[in-house]
Amino acid sequence: MIPNIDALESFELIWRFSDAEKYTQLTAEEFLHFQPLEIERSKGLWEQHVYSNSTCTSNHLCKLIIGNHIDLPDFSFQSFADDNVAEVIKELHQRISCDRSLKIYFFWHSEVCVASNWGIFLDHWDDFCYPSDDSNIIIFPDLDLAVLYREDMWWIMEHPKNSVLFDQNLKNRNA
Repeated sequence: MIPNIDALESFELIWRFSDAEKYTQLTAEEFLHFQPLEIERSKGLWEQHVYSNSTCTSNHLCKLIIGNHIDLPDFSFQSFADDNVAEVIKELHQRISCDRSLKIYFFWHSEVCVASNWGIFLDHWDDFCYPSDDSNIIIFPDLDLAVLYREDMWWIMEHPKNSVLFDQNLKNRNA
């Protein structure tokens, strides 16, 4: 059951986290650490951490790539739909050693973001990331890292605190 919180009730992707029959059901405790952000707050964080412009041509990772606004380095590792979920978690744990309670911002695009924690993401990563339709960005506001997920490929990238991951005036510093 979804807690009676307006932000959760109006969150457009809530079905991924509340439909126990088809997807997953976050616990009441997990919902306390799963906070959908209002559109303006989400866009502000996107411009602060991801790309300093959130227009319709730069509000999604795929649009940034297709529009040739950014270059991505070689991917860090790849996962496939038939992979064991535990293998993806193991890979992420090996590459990113941090406390499970560490805050993250998870972006589906500039206007759809949740503030959560690393542990909830690890426990439910396959509900956050759908290979058929998602290109996602995870920002760790307290670490110098970001994680990108696109079509079964994962990038773990440097992201100095208080900087944008992709500078629109420079091609990606991580490439």
